[in-house]
Amino acid sequence: MSAPKVVEVLNGYRGTVMVSTEVDGVRYSWTATNENILGGGVMTFDGTETLDFNTYRREESRWRSYTAEGVVEKVSDEIAAHLDLVEQAAANYKSSGQVQ
Repeated sequence: MSAPKVVEVLNGYRGTVMVSTEVDGVRYSWTATNENILGGGVMTFDGTETLDFNTYRREESRWRSYTAEGVVEKVSDEIAAHLDLVEQAAANYKSSGQVQ
């Protein structure tokens, strides 16, 4: 598996940042707030879309996901690589003054 890369960064609603990452032809969408990263969806190269309703939060050096049902889980290394990129891209985008 290749390393994920950021393919798009956009203004979101009320200071959020929308970030898309991609790896091996699969695109992930994320919304970064000041406190969390919200999952959006996963679009595969054949057009199959899966929705992600989880909220992701860094706790010390590990990412954790929180489901709507209140279940807390550790995040896989694969997803953590995306979340690290999203966190970094959102911080850079906000520091550049592009967030409305």
